[in-house]
Amino acid sequence: MVRRGWLVRDAMPGAHNVMREESEARSRGVCYCDLDGVFAPYPECWLEFIEVRTGRAFGSLDEAKQGISYADYVRLKNEYRSSEFKYSLTPRAGSPEFTRFLIQEGWFVGIVTTRPAGHRQLLIRTIRWLERNGIVFDDILFCDNKVEVVARYPELVFGVEDEASEANAVANLGYRIFLLSNPGDTRGGLHHNVTVVRSFEDIMEVLKRGPGAHENLHRQ
Repeated sequence: MVRRGWLVRDAMPGAHNVMREESEARSRGVCYCDLDGVFAPYPECWLEFIEVRTGRAFGSLDEAKQGISYADYVRLKNEYRSSEFKYSLTPRAGSPEFTRFLIQEGWFVGIVTTRPAGHRQLLIRTIRWLERNGIVFDDILFCDNKVEVVARYPELVFGVEDEASEANAVANLGYRIFLLSNPGDTRGGLHHNVTVVRSFEDIMEVLKRGPGAHENLHRQ
């Protein structure tokens, strides 16, 4: 069994993403990036998979959940998680450049996912997908909720999310969050610690300005 919060060096000794000793990596502090939706194109890829398997197109996760039975949804999700379709996806534009920037600037980079951690092979395939696409990092954390992220990374400075609800959950604990989001995703309101950005370039520009710059970025 793969334990939650499995360090890359524990899972795959010698993986090239384990770039530094932790003491060196944490010179600027810790940041995390959600995997699906930030780097992997979720939920578009999942909705496409449903269409391929069922012949039915849905415009959102809510539509899909309402349009097919719960049993079929779970069955398809389990099939999707281990499919070649999932591990052949093209990441969001700028993903490699963004993570290399963070590494070069001295951030300890954790990647966070709710993908099931119960099978070692899924972990290895996830790491291989990240490596193959040039996405560098120090640690990968499989978790059920973002409270586990804060417990894992007590030196956390900021995170990157793609869902407003997840961004608000961590921001409510006192952390800064960059939200890669379309305007429609923020209708429920955002915590004042959440900053909406349109690209990785926006985040890098804020970080280049130094401490306090995050607070001055226009919130949408």
